[in-house]
Amino acid sequence: MPKKGRSRSHAERTSRQPGKTVARRREHVAVAAAVETKKIGFKFTGTWDHWGALVDDSDELDSPDDSRNLPAGGHSLSWTIEGAPGAPYTVSISGCSPKDWSRDFKIGADGEGIGSHPFQVTIP
Repeated sequence: MPKKGRSRSHAERTSRQPGKTVARRREHVAVAAAVETKKIGFKFTGTWDHWGALVDDSDELDSPDDSRNLPAGGHSLSWTIEGAPGAPYTVSISGCSPKDWSRDFKIGADGEGIGSHPFQVTIP
């Protein structure tokens, strides 16, 4: 018959005996501080064949009238619009600092409207 090892079996380690307290190790999980954000609106109006826009070169907008919750700091909006040469379109950003931004553009002679605009988000 093999000798019993020095370590206790799982059943012995997890069973409670009357009058005996079980010391349990507490796991401490670091909780990340919540980042405060502000809702920023993006709106494109006009007529085009193809439209696309990115916030901070990575977050693609889902529609020409969309919004994102962004943290304080500097950000950028970039866009590409394809359509009839000379067709007008408007790009607007609401909720940014120091004030909302809106600008009228025309699609170029090559049928493309490409642009970008930096903006700030300030959270009081």
